[in-house]
Amino acid sequence: MLLLLCFGLLFVGVNAEAKEPMERQCLCKTEFQPCLVGWEPLAEDCGKKCSQHVTKMGGSFEKVRACVMAEKARFYKGVACVHREFGKVCADEPGAEVPRRFPETLELAAVREVTRQLTNAGLLSEATKMFSAPARKAIACGKDCAKQTKCYKIKCSLKLPSDNDIIKTVIKCGQEVGVDEPVAKKFCGCLVDAGIEQLKPFCPKIVFTPEP
Repeated sequence: MLLLLCFGLLFVGVNAEAKEPMERQCLCKTEFQPCLVGWEPLAEDCGKKCSQHVTKMGGSFEKVRACVMAEKARFYKGVACVHREFGKVCADEPGAEVPRRFPETLELAAVREVTRQLTNAGLLSEATKMFSAPARKAIACGKDCAKQTKCYKIKCSLKLPSDNDIIKTVIKCGQEVGVDEPVAKKFCGCLVDAGIEQLKPFCPKIVFTPEP
């Protein structure tokens, strides 16, 4: 994880001085909107394809799915908030160009934020030990599944703020829709009840810390 974070910082430092590569902006009607609508069946399909990894962690896929679905309304409100904050990110007509975005750098920004939260809560070491091989394989499986989709392979980018600003916006919107410590602990407890026993000592210790 440390190596990943160091690479992320290096990447940000290099690209701060280099000219950003440009890419055509995704079209709203034929690219962005169909992919936006299609994320839920994709998540369902990838979840089923990767369910064996949940089983290896001791969990019931259907029960884990029920935990996720219980927060579906809150998730949709959060997505609507993010859309409102970003404004129009796609183009109505072809021809526009925007800085090319890389999913890997957004992932690094997310890892940095999660690491910061865990460190401030004194849970980084415990979380690292708890992050078992089946859990890593489950995440890798989900990512590999998503990469096989048509939407992932479309060669275009959206008009978005920096990766760090995206993470800040997601956190802000999460707070607006009520994603707080009690909600996070309840969700964590639901996963424990679904069979993911590794989370049991971790759930009561969840703490959200504001960004400095």
